[in-house]
Amino acid sequence: MRPVQTTTLGATGLRVSRVALGCARLGTLVRGPDAVDLVKTAYDVGITFFDTADVYGDGDSERLLGTALEGVRDMCVVATKFRHARAHPGASRRSIRLALEGSLTRLRTDHVDLYQVHAPDPTTPVEETVGALQDLVAAGKVLYYGLCNVAPWEVVDAQRVAWAAHRAPLASVQTQLNLVDARAFEELRRVSDLFGVGLLAASPLARGLLAGRYDRDRPPPPGHPLVTAKGAGFWTAKGQAVADRVRTLAADRGVPPAHVALAALLTHPQVSAVLVGASDADQVRANSDLPPDLLDEADVRYLTGLSEDLTHH
Repeated sequence: MRPVQTTTLGATGLRVSRVALGCARLGTLVRGPDAVDLVKTAYDVGITFFDTADVYGDGDSERLLGTALEGVRDMCVVATKFRHARAHPGASRRSIRLALEGSLTRLRTDHVDLYQVHAPDPTTPVEETVGALQDLVAAGKVLYYGLCNVAPWEVVDAQRVAWAAHRAPLASVQTQLNLVDARAFEELRRVSDLFGVGLLAASPLARGLLAGRYDRDRPPPPGHPLVTAKGAGFWTAKGQAVADRVRTLAADRGVPPAHVALAALLTHPQVSAVLVGASDADQVRANSDLPPDLLDEADVRYLTGLSEDLTHH
């Protein structure tokens, strides 16, 4: 196994593994001891960044992650999210404090390394949300905070509010980032550079499309995320064309398609980490074992369709 690359999160000094374990499947598709073993395998292969949310598995994801990291908690970066839990919805000051206390209990920890707003809350002023998060940083219960699933202008708005208060700034933005939607990626890259936020790529394999298991002749089964509302935007002619290029380049390099899709994002320094889910230990090992310097800028241009030229290989 190759060592997992590390970097700092945006303009902070927080070091994270560039391959992170997305924990949405804990407590749902992967339960009990199997979930604990999955997290422990991730840690054993060098993944030290774990991303969950209070609504994953109705809190069971956080509970299982807290159990699995017992004894190594201080060696890991734990990120969780709030906003959608039924007991305290929204991103008001009150909701944030209630949500955090619940997450700390389930995670068996006294602080969260990265606390994220799961989605924008249009009913709460951004000044209130950012101010509440800065208060939690000052109290030591949260070390860094971030946003998820936001437009570039919302990132700019939040960071300007943070800077105006001369307190803890926004550290990260998590959203769907993959080769299928290159335009959204380019917009966020510019914001990342200007405002010092690290990008966390959710769905880096486009709900499994770029992992190489499915194509036009082998469509995903009914109920698969690619054929539900969450993945319908990827299972398109454009998405399949990108997947074809990923497979072509993967065959050329002798690596799995997933390695190409993940490495393409990690060629960009603005992307601090790719958040990769897994259902078993073999998937964790495979996704973490990325060859260094697998791709260059020309490869990424080919993969996103900006260039059809593969002759330089």
